[in-house]
Amino acid sequence: RLHPHTYTVHGRNEKMLSRFLLLLLLTATHPALMSVSLFAFAAPIELDVHLPLRFTDSWTSGCPYSEALRSNLALRHVSVGHDSADGSTNQIDFFRLHSPHITLYLTHFDVADVINGTAVPNVTQVRNLLSAVSNATSSFHTCPISLNYSYSVSGPFAMWAVPSTPCLQNISDAIVIAASPFISRPPVVPDWVKSLPEPERSVRIRLVEQYGSPNVLEWFSPHITVGYDTFVPTEKRRETMESLKMTKPLSSVCSGTVMRVQAGRTGVGGTVLQDGILGEVPLDPPQTLVIGA
Repeated sequence: RLHPHTYTVHGRNEKMLSRFLLLLLLTATHPALMSVSLFAFAAPIELDVHLPLRFTDSWTSGCPYSEALRSNLALRHVSVGHDSADGSTNQIDFFRLHSPHITLYLTHFDVADVINGTAVPNVTQVRNLLSAVSNATSSFHTCPISLNYSYSVSGPFAMWAVPSTPCLQNISDAIVIAASPFISRPPVVPDWVKSLPEPERSVRIRLVEQYGSPNVLEWFSPHITVGYDTFVPTEKRRETMESLKMTKPLSSVCSGTVMRVQAGRTGVGGTVLQDGILGEVPLDPPQTLVIGA
């Protein structure tokens, strides 16, 4: 028995589980359906274990959340008029599709089944993964975060750096070590890692082989990704980030506190999908582990 966690299943995964159980019942009573309705096997899915920035009654991230929204809106505005379905080539949309966050651990996990060609999260396996995360974070009650308005625009990405703190480093390290038994193996070494100079290349390859990610432990670098655009020139997006920096709020420090960890499915550029949250672990005791979205 895990203490003090309580388990609930709700939302999208509850619907998936209900449909799956119904399908099992139908195939049990009508064996002929088995050949056309149910083909399931294990499959990896990419998950981002992260600190969500969204403000709610139960946790707050203050200015970092509002600045993420402001930055995303500005980057979407600068690309309006280009050839895209909604008028913007910035593929990150915090207002409809994606959730602003700080990634703690991003890799592929073996916590899904493929049913009729679709990867469906396995509720039991997701629960086991989040139980490991919950146990690893039981000593963390809150985690302060801030922005110092240092930014990076590289390739399609635009992001704000988040100053690393002992809390951020330690919570990421703890989650990586606890969750790594659930990753998909063998992990794939990204091409950009193979092109790094030595000795960094060898170090990062070892991290991928052991943990499934080159951006963990000593290479953990907290940040908030606010843009992913393959069309607007880098310099134009850099000018937008510089303008955001120069017009930052002067009346308050851009800092806040996050009090829960989430695991979510990813979209373009490693973004977290709003409708892809599989579960969360509140950091403020007593912890209640919630599975589903």
